[in-house]
Amino acid sequence: MPVSPDETPVLDGARISETAVAWHLRQDDMTADDWSAFVLWIEADPEHARVYDAVARRDRLLDEVVIAAPADDNRPLQSG
Repeated sequence: MPVSPDETPVLDGARISETAVAWHLRQDDMTADDWSAFVLWIEADPEHARVYDAVARRDRLLDEVVIAAPADDNRPLQSG
């Protein structure tokens, strides 16, 4: 099915987001070649860097939430 010009930015944005998440998840296990490819990707478009930074920020926020939660509290969450 052809994509209308109005839908292209949304699809491109989703593709950039998916790629940024994939790169972020691989950070701990990347080879030198992977790092080179990552640098090429992130420098290819300012939007790549912006989206990647947003992914990394959200991941750090999730880490903070997990650290702040009591480790031994297995009670189900209460709904308001």
